[in-house]
Amino acid sequence: MGMEPNLRRKIRNGEHAEFSAGEERKQRIVRLGLSNEMRRSKLEVLRQNTVTVGECEKAMNRLRAAVGVEREALLNTTCLKVPA
Repeated sequence: MGMEPNLRRKIRNGEHAEFSAGEERKQRIVRLGLSNEMRRSKLEVLRQNTVTVGECEKAMNRLRAAVGVEREALLNTTCLKVPA
């Protein structure tokens, strides 16, 4: 190889690399494939953790009912009692 030693060391360390057009294309395809796989896995996690609107509404209705009962109980025992 007709390169100076410093340049060979840089190439081995990944600091400087020259690829042919075909090799650059292969590298780009590999990077795109990895990027797409990462996006697909993130979307799958989001799908597994998604709450539907119906589920959210049911939960909110249960919370409203529970808070409403407690609120009524508190109002009846503390705020609305008029001292005799």
